[in-house]
Amino acid sequence: MTNEEQIVLYLPLAILFGILLCAALMRSKGKIRGDRSIFFLTCFFVWQGLELLFFFIPEDLAGYFFSIKHIPLTFLPAAFFYYSVSFYHIKRYIPRWAPFAMLGFPALTSLLILIPGVNSIYISNFISHEEYTFGFWYYINLVFENLVYISIGAIVVIMFRRLPGAYRRGSMFHIIYLGVLILTQIIYLASRDSISFDIQFYGLCLCGLLFYLAHLLNSDSSSLSIDQNSVFDFLDQAIFILNEDGIIVEANHPALLWLQSLRRKVENVDFDGLLAVLGNNNRILVKKLEDSTDSDIHFMGAAIPLIYRMERREFIMSDGITKGEFITLTDVSRNRLLIDRLRDMAGVDVLTGTANRYRYQDLLRKLDKTESYPLAVVIGDVNGLKLVNDTYGHHMGDQYIKDIAAVLMDCCPRNGYVARYGGDEFATLLVNTSPEDVEDYIENVNRSLQKPIEGAVHQPSISLGYAIKHHGNENLTALIGQADQKMYADKMARKAAERKALENA
Repeated sequence: MTNEEQIVLYLPLAILFGILLCAALMRSKGKIRGDRSIFFLTCFFVWQGLELLFFFIPEDLAGYFFSIKHIPLTFLPAAFFYYSVSFYHIKRYIPRWAPFAMLGFPALTSLLILIPGVNSIYISNFISHEEYTFGFWYYINLVFENLVYISIGAIVVIMFRRLPGAYRRGSMFHIIYLGVLILTQIIYLASRDSISFDIQFYGLCLCGLLFYLAHLLNSDSSSLSIDQNSVFDFLDQAIFILNEDGIIVEANHPALLWLQSLRRKVENVDFDGLLAVLGNNNRILVKKLEDSTDSDIHFMGAAIPLIYRMERREFIMSDGITKGEFITLTDVSRNRLLIDRLRDMAGVDVLTGTANRYRYQDLLRKLDKTESYPLAVVIGDVNGLKLVNDTYGHHMGDQYIKDIAAVLMDCCPRNGYVARYGGDEFATLLVNTSPEDVEDYIENVNRSLQKPIEGAVHQPSISLGYAIKHHGNENLTALIGQADQKMYADKMARKAAERKALENA
């Protein structure tokens, strides 16, 4: 092509990218740092501007200026790559060394171009057209650029199917970009003449326009933004966006932390499948709320109670066709602890309906007086709870405890109080009672627990021991210790009887 023909071709491109750059600068509102579109458009505008200036440079400087105008070209692969990372919101998957490699090589190339002395050390006549186009450094640049563009292509292909429908329209331009890039590269490598060189450059410009158009399309038409600095990352709730197949396609920072705590990654995760697996492994317990589509997720075995309120809402993408689901997880542990504290103050155990530990200690203090003597303390420890939990799950273990608590309350006389003061520990306080009455109570409990209970997965059992305070001089704490020792002796006797029965069998 003649110089006049190339000016005619490059001038509209320079003007177009100049307008786009000015528009991006106006939209940035002074926040230029970190704006990938400005970096992207600047590379194209400077490149096109230098291409035009090249035709007006004196011949003695033409060779050197020819190399200088390729400086923005060397940064274009990095510009494309970071635009892709921003578009698909995948910065968290990029290794920390990648930015240094991505920008370090163009910086080194720029150094070799700008300092002729350095050029001569590495490659003779490096700044000549022939060496840059067909020489050693050309092949190094070619390998670097193609590695980057292949990476971008892999990102586009992998992410395209995982995007909600509203984003796929923008991503379609990236698919076209791949086709244009591959086609122009093949044309250039096939002939490697000046015309194919220009075709490759114009194809690269078209790719840039397609990338920028994809960004504008999503920014303007989508109700959500996939920009790296999404506002969702600054919310306290964990937010998941699911596609029509229930697969997680987007998650904000709290959601990623939530997944990391479960040692799970976001790639191709079926959200309901994840909850099912965790539930089967007894890691979480999902409880559906009454008169609501929401649920509570309880973390099992946590050092402190962890409860998340899960809200699920369906929505339709801006294309009016593609459906998705919007899920939020809100930490309500603090509120639940407050509620539990209020219930403690009310004195009722939430699971069994008996008195709780707070109420039990309050009863001990109030009943430890002359008019209550003889005061009997019956200590009970549930048998077989670990077996039920390990075999059938914690929800059946809770039912096991509730069955035993119901028997204790049914057998308790009117002058008694039943309390659950630990996970599998119960206490019964009997006022103005005799040893015979206490033994009758224990016998009634054991007899009732031997009867079949509907829905029980394991026959309930509890070991019991008691002590009686007859007058004020006796130490109640010491008496409770005696009752605990008797309970422990009863537990050992039961285990010995079970072993003997197994041996005889």
